[in-house]
Amino acid sequence: DYHELDELQFPDPDDPAIYEPAKAFLKANPGKALAFDIICPFTILHGMRLMDNMYLDVYDNPEGLHQAVDKIWSVSRRVLENVLDMGLDISAVYLLDDIASQHSLLFSPKTLDEFLFPCVQEGVQLAKSKNLPVLYHSDGNLTQILPRLAELGIDGIWLSPVCMSPQVDNGYDISDYCAIDPMFGTMADMEELIAEAKKRGISIIFDLVLNHCSDQHPWFKQALESRENPYHNYFIWRDGDGITPPNDMRATFGGSAWTWVPQLGQWYFHQFAVEQPDLNWENPKVREEIKKIIKFYLDMGVDGFRCDVINLISKDQRFKNGRNPLILVGKKYFINGPRLHEYLHELNRDVLSNYDAMTVGETVFTNLEDVKKLTDLEREELSMVFNFDHTSVDNFLGVKWLM
Repeated sequence: DYHELDELQFPDPDDPAIYEPAKAFLKANPGKALAFDIICPFTILHGMRLMDNMYLDVYDNPEGLHQAVDKIWSVSRRVLENVLDMGLDISAVYLLDDIASQHSLLFSPKTLDEFLFPCVQEGVQLAKSKNLPVLYHSDGNLTQILPRLAELGIDGIWLSPVCMSPQVDNGYDISDYCAIDPMFGTMADMEELIAEAKKRGISIIFDLVLNHCSDQHPWFKQALESRENPYHNYFIWRDGDGITPPNDMRATFGGSAWTWVPQLGQWYFHQFAVEQPDLNWENPKVREEIKKIIKFYLDMGVDGFRCDVINLISKDQRFKNGRNPLILVGKKYFINGPRLHEYLHELNRDVLSNYDAMTVGETVFTNLEDVKKLTDLEREELSMVFNFDHTSVDNFLGVKWLM
């Protein structure tokens, strides 16, 4: 029943009494083992953010937030150390890092990178020092639990991005489309997961990010070398003076949608983070690269794709200034662009139609008429979409929570 960050209170982790229930359970149940569940700072602080009187306090008090993380984790870590030192029979250690992966927008990049993720890493190292398996709610050894998932009647698993990534945006900034990030395993692990899932009638749905990539992707690194580099046109550039951006468009994650590159004397476009340059779908070579990526995973046995912000891939590249709405300045230049349907039909015609594959598009700021076009069987574009039109019915002038 806390209302301020500095009111967080916890029991003494060195008090023997708090371990008695675990000891009693093991004594009464010979042959049983415990699964230790670390209550990560993510869980507690996520709950605090759901309290109306805490919401602004957490955001307006980053120093207090970081102190709270340290306080919570120091207790969790000490409890785990004591349990391991007592020699209690532990089968596995669980880390609830799903809050970090699924709700990261609740925390700033600084909080995630400098305070939350190190806690998870420390817990992993501590458990592995005792040769204990570490299971994550968000990834873990998914292959091992496939039998249980099949028993539950699950017939499909949607994987959030697992490709190689610097993790600026939880994997939605891909640096290598055809490699698995080591935090999730290897490509061999992925192939095993797909094969074992198929044996149980479970489909694997891959999360594909095709609107943008990471600034650490070899394509972008080469694009930075010179204007003449063949990969330069894989991205969207505009000349300028380094002071005034090409237009007034704002990035979804804040700030201008344009970033200046002094050595090129140009701005590049990024609808999201600075580290996520948008791909230039006007370039046929980019579309061919995308087709290769899709084919790569379909040939591996992936059953379909969740296509991230897929209705943003086509831009009206005139990029003029426009009337400034309260949010999403310049949205008419990147939402449902002039060649969107052409590009989606091309992907379907050249790759997807050759496989028994499904696609579901994340289509932001679309209406029902847009949805009909995107999923019309005769148009051969997407199998289905996530439509968010209904979530804006209570918005005021297009802004959430403004009343």
